[in-house]
Amino acid sequence: MNVYIKQQEAGRAIMAFVTKLCICLKICARILRLWLDREDPEHRNFLLLRNKLILRHEIGSLCGPSHQKASVLGYCVYFQNFDELIRLIDEIFGKKIYSFQSSKKSPLIIDCGANIGMSILAFKKSCPEARILAFEPDPNTCAILRKNIAGNALPDVEVVEAAVADARGDIRFYKNVEGKHSLLSSTSPANIPGAKEIRVRAERLADYITGEVDLLKMDVEGSEMKILEDLAAQKKLGWIREILLEYHHHLDPRKDELASFFRLLEADGFGYQVAASRLAPPAPGTFQDILIRAYRNSN
Repeated sequence: MNVYIKQQEAGRAIMAFVTKLCICLKICARILRLWLDREDPEHRNFLLLRNKLILRHEIGSLCGPSHQKASVLGYCVYFQNFDELIRLIDEIFGKKIYSFQSSKKSPLIIDCGANIGMSILAFKKSCPEARILAFEPDPNTCAILRKNIAGNALPDVEVVEAAVADARGDIRFYKNVEGKHSLLSSTSPANIPGAKEIRVRAERLADYITGEVDLLKMDVEGSEMKILEDLAAQKKLGWIREILLEYHHHLDPRKDELASFFRLLEADGFGYQVAASRLAPPAPGTFQDILIRAYRNSN
C-alpha cells in the first residue's frame, strides 16, 4: 500500500512539473510573438515585461518556493503575493492609471494608500526629483513599502504608517490575509467580506497640507468623500493642483453620493475626467470602482 501511495505522489509531482513546463513554453512562445510584433512598440514592451516576469516566476517555482522579489523597469520590487503584483503592474504601468506629468522639477506628491509602492515607482519614473509623502496603514504592507523605497535608494520619500482620515485617532481596519489578493485592505468591512479586523493609526490629511500640493493620489477604499469634505472645510482643498483618486461607488447600495462628490470638486474650481467604458451599465446598486482625475479648471 505504501509503495502504491508513493507512486501516486510521484505521478502527481511529475504531472505538476509537466504542467508548469508547458506554461513556461507557452509564455516563451508569447514573448517571441511580441518580440516580432512591430506595432505599438510601447504596449509591446509592456507586454514583454509582464510575460518575462511571469516566466521567471514560473521557472522559479519549478525549482522550489519562489523568492518574493522581482525586477520591474530597473527597480527591485519586493512583494507578498505574485498575482497581486501582476495586478498592480497591469493597472499602474499597463493602463497607466496614475500617469502624471509636471512642469516643476520637484513636484510635491501625496500618495494616500501607497500599498507596496508601485505608484511611487511610477511617479519617480516620470518625475525623478519628486518629493513624495506616502501613507500606508497596514503594518505588513508598509514594511514591504519601506523595503522597496530603501532597496531602490529612492530620495525624498517619506512614509507614514497610518490611514488618512478626517480626524486623528485609532480606527478599525480590515485586511484579506488569504488568497490571491492578500494585500487587499480597507477601512470598510463591506469591501472585503470575511476579512480580519485590526486597529491602525489614522492621521488627519488636512494637518499634513501646509502649502501647495501638485498631486494628491487617493486610494482610500471609501473614505474619499469625508476626507475631501474636511479639506474643503479647512480651506486646504484650494492648495491642491491635481487629484487622482479611486471613488468607491455603492459601497452601500442604498446610497448615491457621486453627484455630491462632483459638486464638491466643482465648488472648489476643479474640472474632472472620469474613466469610462462603452459596456452596458451594471445593475442598480452594483459596486463600482471609478477612477477620477480632477484638475484646476482654467476657464
